[in-house]
Amino acid sequence: MHVQDKGIEWSSDLACIFNRSPDRKSVDLETFLNMIHPDDLSSVREHFEAVLRSEAPLDLEFRTVSPGNEVKWIDLTGVMVMDQAGNPAVVVGSARDVTMHIRSERGTDDLNEALERTRRELSMVKKELESFSYHVSHDLQAPLRSIIGFSEAVQEDCSSALDEKGKEYLGRVVAQARRLNTMLSDLLLLSRVSSRQMVVQEVDLGRIAHDVEDRLRSQDPRRKVEFIIGDTLIVSGDPDLLGTAMQCLLENAWKFSSKRAQGRIELQKARLDGIDCYFVRDNGAGFNPDRSERLFIPFQRLHTQDEFPGEGIGLALVRKIIERHSGKIWAHSAEGEGATFYFTLGLGPPNGDRGC
Repeated sequence: MHVQDKGIEWSSDLACIFNRSPDRKSVDLETFLNMIHPDDLSSVREHFEAVLRSEAPLDLEFRTVSPGNEVKWIDLTGVMVMDQAGNPAVVVGSARDVTMHIRSERGTDDLNEALERTRRELSMVKKELESFSYHVSHDLQAPLRSIIGFSEAVQEDCSSALDEKGKEYLGRVVAQARRLNTMLSDLLLLSRVSSRQMVVQEVDLGRIAHDVEDRLRSQDPRRKVEFIIGDTLIVSGDPDLLGTAMQCLLENAWKFSSKRAQGRIELQKARLDGIDCYFVRDNGAGFNPDRSERLFIPFQRLHTQDEFPGEGIGLALVRKIIERHSGKIWAHSAEGEGATFYFTLGLGPPNGDRGC
């Protein structure tokens, strides 16, 4: 491509890029400028005039419009060639059709913008749901406590006025109200775990496990359970949150191994696929691995209340805590063969206390 005061000379390939007849070897400058998209014309004209007045390089990107109204993006580059007297004579350059690249780039930008917008919307919805969960749980507890209190008062003061069936019904009301109160307390705890500020420091998971073991043994000293706790289990994290997570995992192992004559609970460090992880393993009831996706969903249980009591919030709480530590948790099991819960913790070494 040659640009001179008299016009532009181009090759047949270049003519095709501009959707012009390849037989036409040259056009005047104004005809060429008329091919430019109206929104880009002013900047292209100014750039060409600057090149023709000086030795500035030709380097611009613009849109052209063909006679059929097809829009293309063109990348135009070139250099000024001087005559023997040292005066600007001709600009020699080349042009590339970069339409697909621009569309792809713009499409990626649009996609990234849409993803960021979606992320902000999801973040807002998440905060609203957490706020809703907190306020509903909190505001329902007061009237629920009244229901429990008055029901218990009826049991104590008016039981003589009730027949056996009436006493049974009232007992069920009290039991279910207490269960609902426990579920609301669990929801409040889950909400607090999601929103509370973290203080990251060194945490000894082994020490936490020994404390939980001592408490569990004191609550049921008749149980025969072997605890195996690793020696070097120092991690970075929030001590309160990790303490809650370890308590939930070890209490689960204690509960689901309760029907074994000799229970076994293990907390160790392992390396899987080149990644450090930790695991809590028991020899208890286990679960069907095909239903493992339900484990970490609030109030989803794989065993009945008669088999093992509980509300199904503990593992959801553990997953939230692990995720807040940039980690993940998963489980391996088979029915009747115990369960192993693996988790990673992604926070690096603490630099003093810091909020997260």
